[in-house]
Amino acid sequence: MPTTLFVLVRLVEHIASVSVAAETSNRDVGTTRNADAEFRFSLDGEAGLSEQADHGEDGTTLSGPYVLPAGVRKSKNTVRVETGENRCANMRRTPTTPSSALFAEKYPMNILVLCHAYPNYVPDLLLHGLRKLFGDAVVDFPRKEVLYQGLCGSPNVDPIPNLMSDDSGVDRTDLEAKLAAGFFSFVICDVRAFNEQIALLQKSICPLAIIDGEDKPAPIRPGPYAILRRETDGHDYSIPLPMALPVEVLDWLDRHADQPKTHSVGFLGARINWVPERNDVLDEVGRCFPDALFHAWELNDEQQRKGRDAYYASLQSCRAVLSLPGYGYDTFRYWEHAACNAAHFAMRMPFLIPHDFRDGLEVVRFTSVRELVWRIEEVVSDDQKWRALAARSRAWLRAHHTTEQRARQTIDRLKVAFGV
Repeated sequence: MPTTLFVLVRLVEHIASVSVAAETSNRDVGTTRNADAEFRFSLDGEAGLSEQADHGEDGTTLSGPYVLPAGVRKSKNTVRVETGENRCANMRRTPTTPSSALFAEKYPMNILVLCHAYPNYVPDLLLHGLRKLFGDAVVDFPRKEVLYQGLCGSPNVDPIPNLMSDDSGVDRTDLEAKLAAGFFSFVICDVRAFNEQIALLQKSICPLAIIDGEDKPAPIRPGPYAILRRETDGHDYSIPLPMALPVEVLDWLDRHADQPKTHSVGFLGARINWVPERNDVLDEVGRCFPDALFHAWELNDEQQRKGRDAYYASLQSCRAVLSLPGYGYDTFRYWEHAACNAAHFAMRMPFLIPHDFRDGLEVVRFTSVRELVWRIEEVVSDDQKWRALAARSRAWLRAHHTTEQRARQTIDRLKVAFGV
């Protein structure tokens, strides 16, 4: 994709412009041909991460202090950089699941994922996919307890059974020494965990990527790291990392694929005051389609709790499902809807998604409520048309947008960005 290549090239140009203390004929991101070269960078608060509050999709405000601790705001770190060839040669091989064996054989590597304790869709989904690809070679630190409990995105939503495989073979010891020796091919850090792990990161010579999975982009300036961003239009030097769907959720939805279609269109989400346009769309579509299933399905409300299984069964009772933005455009609901046995209608979104669903083939895009109404009417009235859209959407999702596929895409982009 030309825009993505442009982003990666600009990212390479920027990081390569940081001073390297030795003459070299080739400056890659995070690597040089001279293994003794010194790569200097500043972890300065003003040039790196800054403070921003984080808002969940439900409007809950979470603490998100992204400024560096006072003791290290002006510190500089000097690291030695190995060549990509030497780094890969020193990697130990670890077992992987059979489904990812070929990919792991092609890309032998170890990956450290620095986690925040609270559930966070984008980094948690990436960790899920990386573990499927590389098995125990992916080290989550600290251990992402909620993910092993099956909690994805929110601690109040019903857990997903068997979401994460057994991690008894994951080695979380001697991380400082491994980071100092360049043991990990990549270190991937949730922006929420950056402050907590700054001391560990200062000992690292491994390529660093920071995940910005927030509803609104966190103010991270370009630096000696890659930025993996949930919502980017390609002009901020970041690599796109939208959400994805675990195969465990996809299979769960498929169990209800034969649900009788008793509703024309469905949206099982709450009305939210900070996005009045969403409420306007629901009002107008509900007026035009009286059999629509619009319900505030509050999975975290004990008074209304009906469970994830009933939620998926209800979605599958619709011939069409509607995706609307919450606090951000990229919502987990969007990916669940793409897996339904229903035509997927989604508002046009101003950010990049690798291998995005194609309008009229796997998804039906709209800009205005008037356009949405007539497109719903056109599709749901034709049984063959909505079924064909649904089948293509599910196939495209499995091919490009499971967590395993998203992890594969991310590793490919990081290898290009860091020249390893």
